[in-house]
Order: sequence, then structure tokens, then C-alpha cells
Amino acid sequence: MLAVNKRAAVGLFTLLALGTLLGVFVILSDTLGKAHGYKFGVRFPSAAALNTGALVYESGVIVGTVDSISLLPDYSSEVVLGLHANVDIPSNAHFLIVQPLQGDPTLRIILHPVMGNQDFVAAAPFPHEVLPLEQQPMGKATLSLAEFLAEGQNQFARIDSLLAQFQQRAPQLLAGLQATLSNATRLTNDADASLVDLRSASRTLTAQLTQSLALASANMIDITEQLDEATKQGQPHIQHMLTEADLASTQLAASLDSLHTIAADPALHTNIIEATHSLAATTETLAALLQDLRKVTGDAQTQSQLRDVVAHVDAASQKADALLGSFGGKSNKGPVSISSLASLQVRVSELSPEQHDAHGRPLRTALLGKDQGPQTDLALVVLPQAPTSVVLGVNDLGYNPTLTLAALKHAGPASYGGGILYSRLGVTAGLDGKHLGVSTNVYDPRHGTVDVYGKIFADETHRAALYVGERDATHDTRRDVLGIQLSF
Repeated sequence: MLAVNKRAAVGLFTLLALGTLLGVFVILSDTLGKAHGYKFGVRFPSAAALNTGALVYESGVIVGTVDSISLLPDYSSEVVLGLHANVDIPSNAHFLIVQPLQGDPTLRIILHPVMGNQDFVAAAPFPHEVLPLEQQPMGKATLSLAEFLAEGQNQFARIDSLLAQFQQRAPQLLAGLQATLSNATRLTNDADASLVDLRSASRTLTAQLTQSLALASANMIDITEQLDEATKQGQPHIQHMLTEADLASTQLAASLDSLHTIAADPALHTNIIEATHSLAATTETLAALLQDLRKVTGDAQTQSQLRDVVAHVDAASQKADALLGSFGGKSNKGPVSISSLASLQVRVSELSPEQHDAHGRPLRTALLGKDQGPQTDLALVVLPQAPTSVVLGVNDLGYNPTLTLAALKHAGPASYGGGILYSRLGVTAGLDGKHLGVSTNVYDPRHGTVDVYGKIFADETHRAALYVGERDATHDTRRDVLGIQLSF
């Protein structure tokens, strides 16, 4: 009995020792497992060919093994990985089952690259635990060799279909290509023929141009010789014209000096004012006379009587000449000429556009506004061939009319005078040659306006002229003017 109790005690002690060792082993295994790794779950649509214990790679480094593979209710697979404790898996990583041609399949963890950047930027890591199924990342498997071959068979079938279609369409394509080549050949031949024709036409044109240039060169040499001869012959005339122009300039300067001397006379101002009042009264009287004359000459009977009177006067003059001829004398008075009593001048001119200041505002005066014309001036010259004549006119008729009433003194080709110019007090001077002339007007004591003109006469009668000049030449409001002048 004692021996049985001893055996029982030894057996009980042995069982207690084995239980104690087993508990210590379990505790140590759990502690070491927590210290050396953790579990992580990944879902796959299919875990075909992946085995338990397969290696897990992250960026080409072994980071664990496949711990378990289980089938889920939706027929997908859950793969539990055993990873090292110091390994983190970014939440933007991809899980891929790789099945090589030789060797065992592996599971690869591939980091997701950022768009536009070749460097990997890892997101926040997954927790070190097996997440619930709905939170686990979804991996994917590569094609197996059989699947790859099956897909290749499908692609070969498509290639066969494409080749059959090409075989059907090849004759049409070849016929179109042949037609295209034929057209290209024909176009090349046509282009070659056109180039030959163009070359021939170019040679003909070059020959014609060479002949024309030679003829033009000969003509230019002939013209140059004629101009040289004309210049030599006309040089004395030009020298004479320059001498006359110099003499006229001297006379004009003297006339201007005289005008300055007269203008500096204090009594002249009073006399001009009185003369202005007298001229105004004379103008009113002249207007009344012209009105009466218009009424008288407008009557047909009166016109007939005037023609009869002129005819009688002309007949009497002819009888007087005949009578004087019988006594050996001759009348030196020819028929009365209307042009020696009065002439009518008409000017039509155009002004340049108005100037603007730095702020874009137009520069204008009372006489020079935005109007550019054409402006029409009418002037009646009384006794134009006498040493002293009177000018009565209206400027810018119909738009902004002003009055001109002045007395002119003639001294050879030069003339000068003063009075009312553009309804303002002023003086005027001019110098007219056979074909060229210059003139200037100085008026408006308040604004001090100076106009300068140059004239080109059509002939020596000075009945038609082209003139160009500048109005208000000494101020920023100056305007260029171009026009024609006709005298009747």
C-alpha cells in the first residue's frame, strides 16, 4: 500500500511538472511571437497556386511568410500573413501573387507611385493586426501559365481573323496602290514637261528683258545727254530768274521795312480806325449801289438800252479816229475794257486736319475751326491795273464768312497794302513773277496771325494759279492750305 502511494505521488508530481513546463512554453511562445512578428490579413479573388509558407516580399526584401489560407463565404480567399514586427505596410500598397515559370509562387507587396513623381511616397501604415474582412486590402493574382497560353490562343485567333480580312482586302489595296503609283508617274511626267516649257519661256522672257534693258539704257543715256544740254542752255535763264528773285526779295524787304515804319506811327492807328469807319460807310453805300445796279441790269429793256449805248459809243470812237486820221492824227484811246476797271478773283482751298495738344484737345481759333473745307473766297478788285487798287471780298463763303476790304499799292512785281483782312485789322504784301509768286498776310492784333503762301501761275496773265501755304504759321494752331485761284 505504501508502495502504491509512492508511485501515485511520483506520477502526480510528474504530471504537475509537465503541466508547469507546458504553461511556461505557451507563455514564452506567445511572448516571443509578439516580440518577433504579427499577423495581417489580405483578401484575394483567388489564391490559386499560393501555398502556406510561401515567402512574402516588400520592395524585393523578405518580410514574412504566408501563415494561412482560408475560403470565405463569397468564394474569395483570405490570406493571413506572418510579418516581422519591424515591418510596416503603407495603406497605398498593392498585394500581388506572383507565379514564376520555375519555383514556388510568392506574394509581393508593391508600393503605389505618386502621379508625376518617380519616388515612392508611402501613406499611413496599416495596423499590426488582422483587420475585419471589410477593412482588409484586396490583392490580385497574376496570370498563370495556362491562363497566359489561353489568352495567347485568343489573341492568335484575332490575328488569324485580321489576316483573313487583310487577305480579302489585299487585291483592292494593291489595285489602289497601283493606281496611285500610276497617277504619281503621270504627275511626274506632266511636271517634267511643265518644267521644260517653263524653262523655255524663262529663256525667251530673259532674252526679251535683256533687249528691253539695253533699249532702256540707251534711252536713259539719250535723256541724260538731252537734260545736260538743256541745263547748259537754260543756265543763263535760271541765273536771270535768280537775279530777279533776289531783286524782288530786296524790294519786298524794303516794303516790309516801310510797313513796319508806318505801323509804328501812333497817328496811323487813329487814321486806320477812322478809315475803317469810312470804309464801312462806303461798303454800305457800295452795297446799295450794287443792289440798284442789279435791279437796273436785271431789266431786259435796260440791258438792251445799255447795249445800244455801248454800240453808239464805239461807233463815235471809230468816227473820231477816222476824223483825226483825215487831219493826220490818231486817237490813242482804245475801247473801254471792263478788265481794266474791275476783276473777280475766286479761290477754292482745302485745309489740313486740326492739331491736338498733349491731352488730345483740338487746337482751334475763331477763324480756324474743325472745318477742312473746301472753302470758297470771292474778291472784287477795283482798278487792278492802276497803281492803287481796292479789294472787296468775302472769305469762307457760306460757312464762316468774314470780310476783306483793303487798299493795295503796286510797285512793279511787288504789292503791299492794308485794311480789313478776315474781318480784322491787318496788312498784306506780295511778290509775283512770271510763273512764281509769294505773299503774306499779317492781321488780328489780338491773336497776331501770320499767313504765308506760295503760288505757281499757269501763264504770264496770272489768271489761273495753284497756291500752297500755311495759315497762322507762328502758332500751334497752324494749318496747311492747298487751293486754286482763278481771275476773271
